[in-house]
Order: sequence, then structure tokens, then C-alpha cells
Amino acid sequence: MNTALDKKHSYLSILIAALTVAVLPSLCLADDGSLPQALGLYAGIFSTVVTASVNPTATMAAISILGALENAATYQPGNEFFAGIADFLLKVPVVKEAAGLPVANPTAATVISVVAVIMYILHSFAESKAVSEVTVDKIEKWAGWLSICLIEILPLITTDDTPQKAISLQAEPYAYVIAAITLIVGSIVYLSCYECVDDIEVILAAIPVKGANFLGQIVKAVIHALLVILQIVAPVVSFILSLLIAVTGIILFKILQRLCIYYNFIYLRPTLRAIFRHNSQIALVHRKTPKKILKAYPDTPFSIPAFPMHGFPGTHSRTRFWMVKKSDKVLLVRPRLLRKSIVTELSPLPENTNLTKSLRFMKISTPDKSFELVISREYKVHADFISEQLNIPFTSSEN
Repeated sequence: MNTALDKKHSYLSILIAALTVAVLPSLCLADDGSLPQALGLYAGIFSTVVTASVNPTATMAAISILGALENAATYQPGNEFFAGIADFLLKVPVVKEAAGLPVANPTAATVISVVAVIMYILHSFAESKAVSEVTVDKIEKWAGWLSICLIEILPLITTDDTPQKAISLQAEPYAYVIAAITLIVGSIVYLSCYECVDDIEVILAAIPVKGANFLGQIVKAVIHALLVILQIVAPVVSFILSLLIAVTGIILFKILQRLCIYYNFIYLRPTLRAIFRHNSQIALVHRKTPKKILKAYPDTPFSIPAFPMHGFPGTHSRTRFWMVKKSDKVLLVRPRLLRKSIVTELSPLPENTNLTKSLRFMKISTPDKSFELVISREYKVHADFISEQLNIPFTSSEN
């Protein structure tokens, strides 16, 4: 392992140790509105954020069910069984706050639980995941984020005079600071970890392995259930595990994003087009082309997402580039935020380069594969035009 990576992991280890030592004692202290209690409360909220990032809808269903059980005296008066469960849950740090949420009732718990089951089913099959990825998944992502934001600010806007007797930090100055830090860190962790889980689901939907999505949803359900149970029975362990998941998610975020973009463009989008738009042709200037590229190359006859399979200097394999043309030169361009774009000139292409078509994708490569660019099979209708623009032969290979 290189020195830079060693240092990175060392810094992360120090951060984990420091946060653990600072916060863990607070998880066991009394609810008296003090600074330790505030730290303990938001440590528990942080665990909820990580749990939500694994599955936002299922987390809201769990919170709703727990809240409904905690309010058993209202919805099941005189039922000793539910009263006993309520007494236990109302002694658990953070978990007891569910009683004060608007969804803490049997009706909301039933509706959200049904939605959670539907989401699991949608993600269990490659075709339905391909559809949900561009529809309901977006709603779930941002609805989950709004929910965790509400949970994070709730202790600042509730009082001990509310019917649910929710914990209040009584607007102490330190409470606002802790809440702001948790809101920022929690949002970063939630969005990073959610994207990681979503990226894994996209990759599972794209790889040609039957049942991969279904198996992935089982693993996801087990992990989510474990996080919920630990937060009830072992808050300290839950916090440590959540912290490890958060750090892992942040580390893997860029790697999974790169792979997800590749599988999305090369496998999922062609599947969606075959299902919903099989009579339409993909535009030579892709509708997702960044404005930065369109501005730099306004006269390009094509702008095609292309993925080097061996990587270029300073990049990894399967990194998305945009293949464009300027005058008589073919370029690969990778725009970067607030930095100069990476531009690689392909003209002239290596000797014996061919454009080939297979069932999976189209490829611009040499026979020995020392040069290999992959583009979507959606461009097969433009194969002759592309080969003419690149000045290379086109052959069809259905392997």
C-alpha cells in the first residue's frame, strides 16, 4: 500500500477514535438537557442517519412502527402486552423520540411499511430497478434527506410541554452548534452512503447474473434490520458500527460512482430505451453532454460518452469521457468541476483500430486490446457514421 493511502487510513483511524472517545460516554448519561445529553442525543441521531442512508423508506417505516408502539396507551388502551413494549422503548435513548413524530400512529406505520415492501420488490429485479432508478428512487432519496433533517432539528423545536413529552434541549447555545454540525455531517454521510447503496443496486441490476438483485435486497434488508435492532438494544455498538459504515461509504463513494456511471450508460440506459423508446434513435450529441463541453466544442457533429477500459494517465478504467470532434481531430474530453478539462487527442487512432458491435456494447479497439474504448450499443444505428468520422472500419461481432 502506498504512503498516501497509509496516511489517509491513519487520519481516518484517528478521527474514528477521537469521535468514539468524545461521544460514547454521552450515550449512557441522563436526559437532563446538558451538553453530555445533547452529544448523546445527536450521536443516536447520527446512527439513525446512517440507517436511513441504507434504506430511507424502511427506516421511516421502522420509526413509525416504534412510535406507534410507544403511543400504545393512546391506540391500544388497557393492552398490557403493548404497554410493556411501550415502557421498554420509552427508556431507550433517541428511539423514544419516535413517539413525538407525526408518523407515530398505526395508520402511517401501515402505509409506510407497504411502501417499503414495494420498494424492496422494485429493487429486486433488473428491469424494475432500471425504471425506479430514474423515477421513484429520486423521490425516496430526497424525501429521506428531508426526514433526517427534521429529526436533527426536532430537539430544538420541541418542549417538555408537548403532549408527547419529547426531549428538548431548551435552545441552549451549544445545542444549536451540535445540531448544525450534525446537520452538515449527517447530510454528507446520508447522501454519500445512499449513493453507494444505490450504485451497488445499479451495478447488480446491470451485471448478467440471474438473481443478483434479489440477493442484494436480502443482504440490504439484513443489514438494515441489524442497524435498527442495535439502535434499540445496544446504542453504543450501533454508533460505532454507524461510524464505520459512514467512513466506508465516503471512501467508496467515488469508486462506486465511477462504476455506476459506466454500468448505467452501457447497460441500464440501453435496456430502458429497448423497453420504452425502441422506435427512437439516440441523438449523436447526447442530451447529457455537459454544457462546458458544448460551449468549448459548439460545432462537434457528435458527443458520445466513451469509457477507456485501461484508463488514461491520471484516470481509472471505466471513467466516463466524452468523445467529440474539433475540425478534423477526434478528442476525448473529461470535464472537471472548477478545474481545466482533461483532453486527450485520439487522431490518428492506433494502427488496425476497428469499430465493432456486440450484444453488450460497441467498442473502438485494436486487435491486441492495447487501445479499447467502449460506447453504448444504442449507437449501433449510427455505426457507419461514427466509423466514417473516426476513419476506421466497422465490423459486427455478436459475441
